[in-house]
Amino acid sequence: WTEEMVLKVQKYKTARYTLEGPLQIGAALHGASEGQKKALSDFAIPVGIAFQIIDDILGFYGDPKRGGSADIADIKEGKRTLLIMKALEKGSSEEKERIRNALGNKNLTMQEADAVRDIIRGTGSEKHSRMVARELSEKGTAALVGADLDDEVVQYLKDLARYLLGRA
Repeated sequence: WTEEMVLKVQKYKTARYTLEGPLQIGAALHGASEGQKKALSDFAIPVGIAFQIIDDILGFYGDPKRGGSADIADIKEGKRTLLIMKALEKGSSEEKERIRNALGNKNLTMQEADAVRDIIRGTGSEKHSRMVARELSEKGTAALVGADLDDEVVQYLKDLARYLLGRA
């Protein structure tokens, strides 16, 4: 797996059905032009991917009060996230082995999961993931500039992007 592959999966797994689809349905019902629909897609895809990256961070470090799982389910399930891919790219041989042994391990202990979390932070993977999410969110909101959309819609979508990014 590569970062590009992870982002592609997130595009089709989350961005299309979580943001783009609902926006396109609403736009069609409102009688939006093709240009308006394109602007909405250009917003939705990068912001939807950013949403999934933040969701993955919450899955690893989450606080249940803020939408995170606060458990080790994502590691036990062996989810291939940007956090994991970047840590596998940057980690030492020992760290990579520890991550590989933890991913998909149904008998994973909290101590082993904490070691993986420490590796993710230590390799800069969490920081990188947050940066990618921020860049994608900015790209999405930039697509709204000059779009033929109501000011209220643009402001709402910008607020939504800011909220989604600020969850973690």
